[in-house]
Amino acid sequence: MTIKQLGGVFGRNPTFNNVTIEGTLTFDGDIDINSDLTIEDNLYVLGSVGIGNTSPATALDVTGSVTADDSSSADSTILTLANSYTTDAAGDSSEIMFQHYRSYSPSVTDSAFIKATKTQAWDATADRTSKLEFGTRNGATEPETRMTIMPDGSVGIGTTLPALAGGGTGLHINATSYPELKFTNSTTGTGAADGSLLQSSGNNFTIQNREAGSITFSTSNTLRATLDASGRVGIGTSSGLFDILTVDDTNPKISIRDSGVERAFFEVDSSDNFVINNKSTSAMIFETSDTEAARIDLSQNLLVGGTSVGDSDSCAIESYGGITIARASGVGRVNMTFTNGGATVGTITTTASATAYNTSSDQRLKENIADADDAGAKIDSIQVRKFDWKADGSHQDYGMVAQELLEVAPEAVNQPQDPEKMMGVDYSKLVPIMLKEIQSLRARVAQLES
Repeated sequence: MTIKQLGGVFGRNPTFNNVTIEGTLTFDGDIDINSDLTIEDNLYVLGSVGIGNTSPATALDVTGSVTADDSSSADSTILTLANSYTTDAAGDSSEIMFQHYRSYSPSVTDSAFIKATKTQAWDATADRTSKLEFGTRNGATEPETRMTIMPDGSVGIGTTLPALAGGGTGLHINATSYPELKFTNSTTGTGAADGSLLQSSGNNFTIQNREAGSITFSTSNTLRATLDASGRVGIGTSSGLFDILTVDDTNPKISIRDSGVERAFFEVDSSDNFVINNKSTSAMIFETSDTEAARIDLSQNLLVGGTSVGDSDSCAIESYGGITIARASGVGRVNMTFTNGGATVGTITTTASATAYNTSSDQRLKENIADADDAGAKIDSIQVRKFDWKADGSHQDYGMVAQELLEVAPEAVNQPQDPEKMMGVDYSKLVPIMLKEIQSLRARVAQLES
């Protein structure tokens, strides 16, 4: 049934109850429907439609809830919103605006929106692209765009033009300060201090786990590194972290590079040796409190207290095996100190022209001091030998054999606890015996002369 210009038949503003229209209804006046209206074909309304109210402010004004349902297929379009006005230019948009009613100043206020916008001009041949924006209100200003989905699927939060490295598709978060991506679950809780987050502040980027747990890094579905709750780092492991940095691998290596070139590395090699390698053409320097304490130079000399062999107040263990101890000029400069059990037992001192080898002899270290016995018997018992050295065949005219001297003057013989190790003789320990014998001879000579 087709009804046109009903004013003459039903009156200008008719009211219908339980009406079924099987054809097309075109109506240009007001119509009140107090009960059911069934349209089995098309309904054309040239004015406004109010559902739940009698004073529609827009083409369709609904007071109450709306349900859209299509049971015709499993994949169907339920609701289509179209803006038929277009310039075919970039920037044309269709928008859904959400409003709230203000009781203190009766009116509606925009509070949020969803807007689809063309991002380039549309014509018969060009590609057609568009973006989708979501906006909310935050204060007295009108709603602003909070999130944008670009034509390629990139998402911008806090920016309408997400810019990603390499032009890829992803998520770009922007904020005036502290843009943040936060993760929580049922274990962490959902409070401000819970969960984990990615955050940017100024030029700094933060990865933060606010729980008492770890941060792990994986590639190829394999754990590569762990930062545990105590701030310890494990590379290749997540357990047994007892130090600040733990590297666990078959032959673990830490490489230090400059512009892609390896300059140095730490490594445990295949023979389980710990290797520190400086691959650059410069010295390896060790510092304490920002001051150089030692170095290994390019000649493989170990220098402590200086930058070259022979520097004042320095010690050098040279690559050929020699040791150079250099002191600033002065009297009684100690070049080397020997201790045993924490007590000093000897020193090597120098002056500008001489070196002294000193053994402990201070009176404060001794007791039961008395004149020594006659040394004649010991002197006579010492066997002074001549012999050849097996190592190089060299001949020595005067010397002693440690095993023979041990029976006479054991204090002059070094006898290792390991019997397989070689004994040695300290000839300086024989000097007091010889002095005692010289004194005795002088006394006898003096007696004979008198």
